Order: sequence, then C-alpha cells, then structure tokens
Amino acid sequence: MQNQFEEELKSLQAKIDPATEQFETISIRPKKADIDLQLVALGWIV
Repeated sequence: MQNQFEEELKSLQAKIDPATEQFETISIRPKKADIDLQLVALGWIV
C-alpha cells in the first residue's frame, strides 16, 4: 500500500511540475474609464 502511494505521488508530482508548466501570454489593454489622474505637478529651476 505504501509503494502504491509513493508511485501515485511521484506521478502527480511529475504531472504538476512548475518548471515544465506552459504559460500563455495575453495582452490586456487599459480602458479610458480605468485611468484616474491624482496629481499634476510642474517643477521649474532657473
């Protein structure tokens, strides 16, 4: 029973290995409604 558990554990660990996980890149564009301007400042040195 212990051997069966260890075999299933190894199988699951190999299946869910983060080093071999495939990622998909997606682009999310901001909407004008999602932009909030908090402060506008101008500095001037003479």
